[in-house]
Amino acid sequence: MIKSTTRKSFGFRNLSTTKKLLVLGAACMAPGVVVGAFGLTSLQKLDVASEEAQSLEQVSAKLYHLDNRNSELKVDALKVMVATDARTIADLVAEAEEDVATVDEVNAELASIDLTGTDALTRELENDLDVLSGHLDEYKSSILAVIEKSRAGAADTPLVAEIVEKDSALGDIVDEIRADVDELVEGEREQLEALQSATTRSVVVVLVVGLLVASFLAVVIARGISGRLARVKTTLASLAEGRLDERVEVDSTDEIGAMATAYNDAVDSLSEAMRAMDANSQALASASEELSSVSMQMSGSAQESASQSELVSAAAEQVTRNV
Repeated sequence: MIKSTTRKSFGFRNLSTTKKLLVLGAACMAPGVVVGAFGLTSLQKLDVASEEAQSLEQVSAKLYHLDNRNSELKVDALKVMVATDARTIADLVAEAEEDVATVDEVNAELASIDLTGTDALTRELENDLDVLSGHLDEYKSSILAVIEKSRAGAADTPLVAEIVEKDSALGDIVDEIRADVDELVEGEREQLEALQSATTRSVVVVLVVGLLVASFLAVVIARGISGRLARVKTTLASLAEGRLDERVEVDSTDEIGAMATAYNDAVDSLSEAMRAMDANSQALASASEELSSVSMQMSGSAQESASQSELVSAAAEQVTRNV
């Protein structure tokens, strides 16, 4: 009895071996592509966060420098106020003017720093820097007023008190802004760490998932090929033992499925040839039996003819003796 040789198959199994290997290769490459794309996106985010953190650190450094310059301006103003020698006053005025120029330079550098953040704290920091610039202009005006009065030889004690007061207020503003900047810097550092951690976790997850998918496909493809080849081998062993009723189960249309179909067709043709040979052998045996029967009949007739000849001969001899 011939066994069933076909069953319903699914799409992936019907793919050729080349296409299956291409699918496996794509599955192996996909995690790398995903990791690369995710890495580029994360790298861009890290670059933005790093640039913002650097900008904030520059703001903090410039504020520290500006605070020192403001203190030096206050000292310059006090020195000019208490100086009595004209030459000393001239030197102190020149030094104060240089410090004013330095303050202007630092303030310009501070204003040129691009804050890339879009959160409320960054916007508030920009407003605070604008307020600081206004107070700084008032402070410089007071310093320049002291310088002009000192050049004219007129001391102004209330103006000195105003400078001290403005310097104290300006220092408080700078300290407050620096505190805000430090808070923003800390936030950016935390964001950088969070991005790095998220990137690492995502890369690990993608690689693990990709490895599992690739391993699964590799196992499926390997089992699909080796299992069906094993069935072909078993059927071929049955054929070697002379059993023509075994067929390879065809469950795909790929190369192995095509090979199984060709094998089954070949065995079917061989079975038909064997059946035809058996029929011819039986016909030949029947003809041989008929020929043997005819030969026996002919032999019997010959013996009977010989017996009759002997009887005729005996009768003739008897007649001859009687005569």
